[in-house]
Amino acid sequence: MAEKKQEAKNASSSLKDEILQRLREQGEPAASATPSSPPASSAPPPAFGFLGVGPRQMAAYCRQLATLVDVGVPLVKSLQILAERSAHRKLRSVSADLARRLEEGQSLSAAMAAHPRVFSSLFVSVVRTGEAGGILDISLRHLADLLERNAEIRRRVIGAMIYPLIALVLEILIIALIMVYALPKLVAAYPKPEDLPAITRWLMNVASWVGANWLWVVLIVVGIVVLCSLVRRTPGGRAFTQSIALRLPLFGNLIRKINVERFARTLGNLTAAGIPLIDALAITAETADNEVVRRTLIKVRDTVEKGGKMDEPMRSAPIFDPLVIDMVMVGDEAGALDTMLLKIADTYDSEVDVALKGLSSILEPLLIVLLGLAVGFLAVAVFLPYVSLVRNPALMPE
Repeated sequence: MAEKKQEAKNASSSLKDEILQRLREQGEPAASATPSSPPASSAPPPAFGFLGVGPRQMAAYCRQLATLVDVGVPLVKSLQILAERSAHRKLRSVSADLARRLEEGQSLSAAMAAHPRVFSSLFVSVVRTGEAGGILDISLRHLADLLERNAEIRRRVIGAMIYPLIALVLEILIIALIMVYALPKLVAAYPKPEDLPAITRWLMNVASWVGANWLWVVLIVVGIVVLCSLVRRTPGGRAFTQSIALRLPLFGNLIRKINVERFARTLGNLTAAGIPLIDALAITAETADNEVVRRTLIKVRDTVEKGGKMDEPMRSAPIFDPLVIDMVMVGDEAGALDTMLLKIADTYDSEVDVALKGLSSILEPLLIVLLGLAVGFLAVAVFLPYVSLVRNPALMPE
């Protein structure tokens, strides 16, 4: 984690040094001059424009823009430089459009709001606050830190789930192939199908039904997936499924820790960037992935707006530990809410690592046991008829 963050900072530092070197070569002061655009030959190769902009790419873009603003490069010229330097084709075209809109008199936040598929409401809100307070470079750096940490959490979760998912898919495919292709051929040699053991007959009936109705099976599975996707698109369905996910034996604790870390990191960075608490709570709620967290934060915002304390609605939510709520209240009363929230985020970041490792250590042997049981069941169903033939030679064909 620290090494990747340092690499991102080193990349921004090298960009800053390169721009300052260009300005020195032109004999112009950094605070007032604008650097010339990099030559066309130095532009990076085009990226796949049809792909979305990932969180790591957005974090790098945000940090580069913060560096350009920090060294005194005018904002329009900074965007023009990024329009040629960005590795992603979409970011290059968007940067050029942002520079054009700024030249027409729009603010940066308003120009970014015109590209909602690239710049989230969180991004636009932080930029708007930075513009209003004259701390755009500081706000962008806070935002880059937030994007990098969120991307790192996502990467770790996906990395921990890849092996179990691949193993589960392979188990299903192996079982399906044995039932549909291998089992009928092995049992076909049996002289009297009506004398097959019950377990073998049951398995054969299932395999025959799946083979004859495979199209319906596919349609039913696809229908279930589509239905679940449609249910999750509604606030009520999302809240229902996510509240169930929080209670799952193996995954519930991990999901809770990830959401607490994301909440603390987002709210801490927003308040550190100078955004008022009520607005920061609204932005954090809007960008929350979990519907339970979103509804809780909306209640917290409404309570704070009416002069109440943050802990009242947080204690009624099933996602926040009492210790987290107490730390938030201590930070709020001490006037150091952002510092306390970032400490909570760092603590839960470590706990997410531990939970991921524990989950992997449980899932791997569990999948091996399940595969062994499935293969053992199939082996018994396939070879039991031949054992019967050996024990009762009268069943052998004449």
